[in-house]
Amino acid sequence: MNTRNVPINIVRDAGFGGDKLALINGDARAALLPSVVAVGQLRGAQLSTGLKRGRRAAQPLQVQFDVYQYLAGPNVHQHARPIERLDFSRLGDGPEQQALFYGNLWQLLGAGKHSINLLVALPVEVLRDAKLTASIRAKLRAQMVGRHQFTVNGETLTVIINQVKTMAQPLGSFFNWGMDNTGRWNKKSSPHALHAIADIGFNTVDLFVV
Repeated sequence: MNTRNVPINIVRDAGFGGDKLALINGDARAALLPSVVAVGQLRGAQLSTGLKRGRRAAQPLQVQFDVYQYLAGPNVHQHARPIERLDFSRLGDGPEQQALFYGNLWQLLGAGKHSINLLVALPVEVLRDAKLTASIRAKLRAQMVGRHQFTVNGETLTVIINQVKTMAQPLGSFFNWGMDNTGRWNKKSSPHALHAIADIGFNTVDLFVV
């Protein structure tokens, strides 16, 4: 639980393959959740089809808000039909994005009350389209800024999101490579030198120069 008055700064990369969250609050922490969501409930015990017989398969997270229950994360297909969206508009709206985000927040922060600032990483292809970028930013802020209350696996979270900003996804790779956990540059090359970044994702390949 975040008991400080100062909000926690969290970065989100809502990838097509996985929803990723990271924060630095003393120690760096990160959470990853497969980007698979469905409306429904668990069907009961599911056994893994892997080599280790009798070992239970990882269960999806049960995320509930607005009277609906969603399954998010691993092995959703074993319990319900996943919602399939590969358009860029999915980055800015839709309850499936909320379900992924809520489930991953629970993994990162745990139950309780939290105050956060959110930085959302977007594909370069989105940022190159000024109209699409403006639309996604507006939808993100309309959906995210404010108070959120939801449950994950029966545990309640109350989250206040104070502000939402966006950046290019490859910048996250650049900062992760060049900076330590205190935000200081730790490479021999100058941060002002020319750097090229290739960010290979599930549905996009971003090339970026800083």
